[in-house]
Amino acid sequence: SISILYSGTMGAAIEGCLHGVTSLGISLLDYDPDADFGKAKIFTARIFQSILDNELPPYTCLNINIPKGVPKGIKICRQARGKWIEEFEKRIDPHQRPYYWLTGSFQNFEEDAKDTDLYALSKNYVSVVPVKVDMTCYNTLEQMKERSF
Repeated sequence: SISILYSGTMGAAIEGCLHGVTSLGISLLDYDPDADFGKAKIFTARIFQSILDNELPPYTCLNINIPKGVPKGIKICRQARGKWIEEFEKRIDPHQRPYYWLTGSFQNFEEDAKDTDLYALSKNYVSVVPVKVDMTCYNTLEQMKERSF
């Protein structure tokens, strides 16, 4: 989803594709320190082989998210629209000094949409979203050209 804008993983993938390197940003949705990456490796290898066989367009990379456990398959989809509702939680470190931890939740603006990455993940599918580096809104660009400033 919109988390692509905040993701260090996707930042690296985007930087790679800017330099002409085929790039994939891959995340496993398992926060356990002992997470099992076995199934993720299998699905990643399948996607990577497909990309090697059929190149991505220039300045395009993939955002791949893999659900915890055994995925049912792979879905090519678009990013969901939504936003993060951020909160700061005051905590105390071991030296009794206060610090603030960023926390929050994601608000999905299109919970009924069945063609998004969030939907695919909720149904236990690997989500694959092609990402373009150019974020220009071409419709707005054309409309603004007609205005006088």
